[in-house]
Amino acid sequence: MIVSSALVTLSGVVFIYEGVSTNSMLKMSTQSGVRLATDGGRRWTDLTGFRRDVIAAISRLEQANKPCYGSALQELLTENYEYVNESHLYNNLRTLVEEGYIEKASLDSRRNSYALTPETRAMLEAAAQQLADSCGLSVVDPDADPEI
Repeated sequence: MIVSSALVTLSGVVFIYEGVSTNSMLKMSTQSGVRLATDGGRRWTDLTGFRRDVIAAISRLEQANKPCYGSALQELLTENYEYVNESHLYNNLRTLVEEGYIEKASLDSRRNSYALTPETRAMLEAAAQQLADSCGLSVVDPDADPEI
């Protein structure tokens, strides 16, 4: 079967192949370690649990209009983890930046701030919706519904 186009991701970079057969795409994906993706290549389940928690913590700080820097994240993450090693946190933040899940900016001369990319926010919202669906709950946007 010939597909008009297909998305393939490799280390977070999306490649678009046009006019190739699905058999060729599957062969390319298994030979190169590339996996086929229809969502631009990022999946919530590709992340470690700790990285998902870091993303959720960044989102919580953003929604509270609080600065999102390392020690604020560390403090928030200790609600779920007994201890968060600073080196472990910063290594994961660096990886999330390198893989395009979050953006880093200078907050002041000593601290960096972190923010979710729009794609990561959409991925987080989809994961929340999926979890809510599995529990029989509804996800509502309080900004969209003033009665909440």
